[in-house]
Amino acid sequence: MHNLRASLDHLQAALVPANRNRSAKFQIQRDDIWKRDKQTGAYVKKFETRRQSWLSAMKHIDPKAETFIKSLQPYEQGYVPEFHPIARLNALDDADKHYKLLPVATGIDNPIVTITNGQIRLTYENDYTMLSGAIVARFVIRPPDVARMTDDDAMRELILTTMADGEADMDVELTGTPEIALPVADAVNKQLVLPGGLDNILDVTREVILFLERYVLPHGQTVG
Repeated sequence: MHNLRASLDHLQAALVPANRNRSAKFQIQRDDIWKRDKQTGAYVKKFETRRQSWLSAMKHIDPKAETFIKSLQPYEQGYVPEFHPIARLNALDDADKHYKLLPVATGIDNPIVTITNGQIRLTYENDYTMLSGAIVARFVIRPPDVARMTDDDAMRELILTTMADGEADMDVELTGTPEIALPVADAVNKQLVLPGGLDNILDVTREVILFLERYVLPHGQTVG
């Protein structure tokens, strides 16, 4: 993730003259830094530093490249900015600063589901892998279901009484071994299979690089 994020900064440095590359940093803004105050019409003051950073990074860059980079900003998209692939890349890179591992769990091996509500406690142990997105617990409690849960008559009665009105508050805890290893490759396409979400980050970043490479300046060019 760090190398991928750094590649965008290197690309930004190649989009500006050589004497500007120390000020170049690929911009990733989750907030609209160009937002104006509705009453005064002036730019919102709290984003002033970030606006200056943007202007410094974009100085002497091709206007078409700047327009493209602006269109990529998470706040420009039609969904929650934090979910934008570029924003997620930035968040992963920020967290990975030599002190925090970032395992991406694609599933839980041998999951144990424990359900409690203060009066009852039920535990289910499984010998399969519960994949990301799976339903952990579903409550449709009928007498036949309770009979399969426990042999204790008193516990059966307590379960039915507790859940009779359908409004019982239940706490669900899932434990097990996170499955974080990547499959070696797709046997047919010979390509690495990535956990859900990471492939999207790679695809978007690849598209960004391919588009902006056409605006890279000749090596060593400076501003007269």
